[in-house]
Amino acid sequence: MTTIGHAALTCGIAILSFCASPGAAQVVPEWTLDSSNWQKAEGLLPEPVLRRLKAGDYSYRVADVAGEKFRALYPEAFWAKSRSNQGIYRIDPKTCGLRDAADAMPASLDGFPFPSVSADAADAACSIMWNVRAADVLGGGRGSTFTINGIDIDGEHKRLKLSREEGEFLSHLVHNRSDATEILRRASMTRLLEPPDVDGASGLEKRFNDASPDKRWIFVTSTRRIRREEPSSRSTPIAELPFYPEDFGGFDSKIEYFSWRLVGAEEVLASVVTPTLLTMKRLTDTRYEIDLPKLPGAYETPGASGVPWQVVENVRMVRRPVWIVEGRSLDPHHEFGKVVLYIDREMYRIYWKLVYDRAGEYFYNAMFNHYWARSEDGSVAATGLGFVLGVNDVANRAAISGRPTTSVIESSFPDDHFQLPGPIYGCFPD
Repeated sequence: MTTIGHAALTCGIAILSFCASPGAAQVVPEWTLDSSNWQKAEGLLPEPVLRRLKAGDYSYRVADVAGEKFRALYPEAFWAKSRSNQGIYRIDPKTCGLRDAADAMPASLDGFPFPSVSADAADAACSIMWNVRAADVLGGGRGSTFTINGIDIDGEHKRLKLSREEGEFLSHLVHNRSDATEILRRASMTRLLEPPDVDGASGLEKRFNDASPDKRWIFVTSTRRIRREEPSSRSTPIAELPFYPEDFGGFDSKIEYFSWRLVGAEEVLASVVTPTLLTMKRLTDTRYEIDLPKLPGAYETPGASGVPWQVVENVRMVRRPVWIVEGRSLDPHHEFGKVVLYIDREMYRIYWKLVYDRAGEYFYNAMFNHYWARSEDGSVAATGLGFVLGVNDVANRAAISGRPTTSVIESSFPDDHFQLPGPIYGCFPD
């Protein structure tokens, strides 16, 4: 692995000559990485993960994908828009906030705001995080029904089923109304569907497109009351499982809530559903559906080896260049001391997260499994998560969050959609 020295490490947007079509069959060489050849992963996995690979807990299928083919998972129009953004945006040094040519927070993003990032720049880490947000909002909002499965060395011990919708108002495809009283950056609605005794419990979060704090509410079915939650509650585990609200999407918090530092530049093995494009099926002018493959865990697969929480099918590891970025919450009530994110230097997707407590001790890592999709006519593109694997290495317990069978991309939620209490409109099928 390399770390940043006095020389600048600059990552620019490449002009692509490779063209991929949705669903096109592509032959990708593959090989197996396990405890018998773990040395091949030295310098390519976070240390806690490498230790488990060496011990035989994990094994991976590795796909050898050329860089230009991987970059083509984003459409050329996205790369062109990113190049055109050069010099338009800047970082507010006091807040890590994003500013446009008018010195205001942009109302929307189209393409990466910082198509090239110099590691020597004082605002490099903040620029990287805003590129991550630009990739998050690529297709607009999204929704799915999924599970969170709590797993220890003996197998599954807890299962939650949820429906979640996210409105990405920074997307150039999704806009705040001109007369809106709330100018949102993002909103999400989560409903707990199972177990049956808590069916209907709901969570609402609104992130405003300014410096004000996020607002979070929980609707509790047993009392029929809404409870306000602090933004720091994102660092509290969900149902006492090793998965946190902040893990949704890789980093589900406000960039301005953290101080950021660029630690280095490395290469890692990144988890993907497939290194090729998935197809988005058009349902309406604003809604598309993506079919995802089954992603079974070892605990569900007879004869599978390794720890029960490893996902054993339809997962590939791809070697990718990454930035290593460290974030420390500015909120004294936040339970994490720091998070370390492994972020693709070209695609700006988060592949790994290491979490340390307030005493500076490591205790948790998360692996984020990604996919890219495009509509059949190539006009709409999106990226999403197949699952998140969270592992508490101290407690030797894990949780798999996600694994929906379908995911929906939506760019036009109703004006009053994100509200509590009341029904969660548009719950998505299993």
